[in-house]
Amino acid sequence: MSARALSAELAAIRALVTDGLTEIGDAGDAGQVWLRSATARLTALDGALTEAAGVLAAPTRVLAVTIVTFLVVAGSATLAGALGLGTTGTLTVAGTALLITFAALPWAGRHVYTLLGRHRLARVPVHSRPSTASAPAGAPSRLSPPPGTSPRSPASPPATRTPLPSPPSPFALPTPPSQPAAAAPSPSSARPATPTPFASQPSSPPGTAGPPDAAAPPGVSALAGVSALAENRLAAVPDRLLRARVRLVSAALRQVGAGSWSAPELRRAIRTDPVVRRLAHADQLLCQAVDCVERHLGDLRKDGL
Repeated sequence: MSARALSAELAAIRALVTDGLTEIGDAGDAGQVWLRSATARLTALDGALTEAAGVLAAPTRVLAVTIVTFLVVAGSATLAGALGLGTTGTLTVAGTALLITFAALPWAGRHVYTLLGRHRLARVPVHSRPSTASAPAGAPSRLSPPPGTSPRSPASPPATRTPLPSPPSPFALPTPPSQPAAAAPSPSSARPATPTPFASQPSSPPGTAGPPDAAAPPGVSALAGVSALAENRLAAVPDRLLRARVRLVSAALRQVGAGSWSAPELRRAIRTDPVVRRLAHADQLLCQAVDCVERHLGDLRKDGL
């Protein structure tokens, strides 16, 4: 896999991971232990991907180590000659300098890979989300009516037709005469109802709150609302991170090469190839982050029950 293709793939993966981190931060519950763990792992994952993008080719690494070794030996010999040391002193100084150099090479290599990876990833245009471009001025909308037609205004109701009166039928039955309505009782004859000690209390009028003991505690309803809002915001994070993992595993397999996907060959590639080793570490961090987010969502569902 070429360095340019690998950088483009890793840039797309970093974009998905960055979106997941943003959604976790927007949830407003970043202090929770599972979300804090997921954030830490996603941050470490971003660093691993950056290092993987900046790894140099094998010939370049060999050449760089050779040049550094030569410079260290030459500098040590020059320093020993300036101090007036003999052959034993020169070998001692050169050996000590080489040991220090080889011990510092992994630390220096990580920093060099990080700087070079940032440079390579910055040159890759990433389009992780489809852009919603607005229509140009004057272009007809998909919801607008065709030109030359006038849409009916939704405010004006459609015209109604008045039905014509039907002619009298010769078979219609005669209508019975209307009976007089019952006379209303006079106010003088109405007697007030005698109150009894067992009379029921008047119920609350519609629209008013019931008794205080029937209302739900305000803390429970607020907690349920916050849990539902956080769950809605975090529900798409595991799917987004799993899409990033699919692309990450695909990039690692392409880096190894087709036909070398057996378990022993993959283990050997992890030991010998620094890019594959960093991609494997990034995959482990990504799986742990997905587990942390899913556990947090499970806790929210339990709290909502």
